[in-house]
Amino acid sequence: MCLADSNPRIAFGRLVIAGTGIPIDILTERYEAGDSIDELAYDYEVNRLAIEEAIRYELLAA
Repeated sequence: MCLADSNPRIAFGRLVIAGTGIPIDILTERYEAGDSIDELAYDYEVNRLAIEEAIRYELLAA
Protein backbone atom coordinates (compact mmCIF):
# COMPACT_ATOMS: atom_id res chain seq x y z
CA MET A 1 0.00 0.00 0.00
CA CYS A 2 1.30 3.41 -0.93
CA LEU A 3 1.36 5.70 2.08
CA ALA A 4 0.39 8.97 0.45
CA ASP A 5 -1.39 10.00 -2.68
CA SER A 6 -1.89 13.43 -4.19
CA ASN A 7 -4.63 13.99 -6.73
CA PRO A 8 -6.22 17.35 -7.48
CA ARG A 9 -9.62 15.63 -7.62
CA ILE A 10 -9.28 14.21 -4.10
CA ALA A 11 -9.12 16.53 -1.08
CA PHE A 12 -8.14 19.41 -3.37
CA GLY A 13 -4.73 17.85 -4.03
CA ARG A 14 -3.65 17.53 -0.39
CA LEU A 15 -1.73 14.41 0.58
CA VAL A 16 -4.06 11.65 1.70
CA ILE A 17 -3.65 8.10 2.93
CA ALA A 18 -3.74 6.17 -0.32
CA GLY A 19 -7.09 4.59 -1.05
CA THR A 20 -8.91 6.47 1.70
CA GLY A 21 -9.13 10.15 0.83
CA ILE A 22 -8.20 11.04 4.43
CA PRO A 23 -5.96 14.14 4.42
CA ILE A 24 -2.72 13.56 6.27
CA ASP A 25 -2.58 17.15 7.54
CA ILE A 26 -5.93 16.68 9.31
CA LEU A 27 -4.66 13.56 11.06
CA THR A 28 -1.51 15.39 12.15
CA GLU A 29 -3.48 18.38 13.44
CA ARG A 30 -5.71 16.13 15.52
CA TYR A 31 -2.71 14.17 16.81
CA GLU A 32 -0.93 17.38 17.83
CA ALA A 33 -4.13 18.55 19.53
CA GLY A 34 -4.08 15.46 21.75
CA ASP A 35 -5.96 12.71 19.95
CA SER A 36 -4.27 9.33 20.23
CA ILE A 37 -3.32 7.09 17.31
CA ASP A 38 -5.97 4.62 18.49
CA GLU A 39 -8.68 7.33 18.53
CA LEU A 40 -7.78 8.40 14.99
CA ALA A 41 -7.71 4.81 13.75
CA TYR A 42 -11.15 4.22 15.27
CA ASP A 43 -12.66 7.49 14.00
CA TYR A 44 -11.46 6.99 10.42
CA GLU A 45 -11.73 3.19 10.39
CA VAL A 46 -8.13 2.88 9.19
CA ASN A 47 -5.35 0.57 10.29
CA ARG A 48 -3.38 2.01 13.22
CA LEU A 49 -0.10 1.51 11.35
CA ALA A 50 -1.34 3.59 8.40
CA ILE A 51 -2.21 6.45 10.78
CA GLU A 52 1.22 6.26 12.45
CA GLU A 53 3.05 6.27 9.11
CA ALA A 54 1.01 9.18 7.78
CA ILE A 55 1.65 11.31 10.86
CA ARG A 56 5.36 10.40 10.88
CA TYR A 57 5.61 11.37 7.21
CA GLU A 58 3.92 14.73 7.78
CA LEU A 59 6.04 15.59 10.82
CA LEU A 60 9.31 14.66 9.12
CA ALA A 61 8.39 16.64 6.00
CA ALA A 62 7.79 19.76 8.09
